[in-house]
Amino acid sequence: MSQNFFEEINNISQLEKSLEDKAKNHQNYSFYCKGKYKESNIKNGIRFATGCEWNDTIDSKNLFDNEYVRFIKCFTYLRSENIAMWMLYSGLDDKGVMFKYTKNQILWIMNYNSPLTICLGENDKIVELTSDKYKLKITDIAYVDYIHDNKSNENLYIKRSDNSRKYPIKSFSSFDFDNYKFPIYVKTAGWSYENECRIIIEIKKKDIPNFEEKKNYYIWIPIDNKNTKIVLSPKYKGDIGLGEEYSKYKNKLEWDLSKDKN
Repeated sequence: MSQNFFEEINNISQLEKSLEDKAKNHQNYSFYCKGKYKESNIKNGIRFATGCEWNDTIDSKNLFDNEYVRFIKCFTYLRSENIAMWMLYSGLDDKGVMFKYTKNQILWIMNYNSPLTICLGENDKIVELTSDKYKLKITDIAYVDYIHDNKSNENLYIKRSDNSRKYPIKSFSSFDFDNYKFPIYVKTAGWSYENECRIIIEIKKKDIPNFEEKKNYYIWIPIDNKNTKIVLSPKYKGDIGLGEEYSKYKNKLEWDLSKDKN
């Protein structure tokens, strides 16, 4: 994508289309998780959740509206490992993992049309929905903030990642920054280091019996892991399994944040 990505975008529809097109064409889609989730991801596929336990509470609240529930899976499209994401998402038990998926695997998910089962808790199946009851979407994330902390809509800017150029978004009136009300493809600039792409499963609330926003619902979509790479935490201790590889930062990091370095 050229650095002129936003220059010819003048409205929300154009922005949504551009972010969708970009999201479909990455060569890498990775996510980081704690080691205790490794086997379930290998066995069950890709897990989509409603975000009630996310660390970004602003993003979490924007997943719901009066009509729809959105189940999300977040990826980074960076090809290299991200130390900040290792530290934030893989836990401190030295067993974290990174799953790396290919473009073809992600496009297979986008064409998925089998029934989906919505679950609550470990094994509590709530309802099974046929493909006419859900919609799959994919999008890159755009990041917004104020220019020089000047808090007016005239000084909002948008960018695609932590190293991309900034563009004014004063024409995008639906970005209610003061109240942190954003479309589902927008986050605050403090998260731009993630370089995020996400897949969204959109379902009407009425199709989920007794739905409650504060409960942690999830959906699994099975996937063939033949071409999935599994990278072990830089702090990992132990033997390597079939299809796994060590982090390139193995034995090169110290991230015990409880230690007093002064």
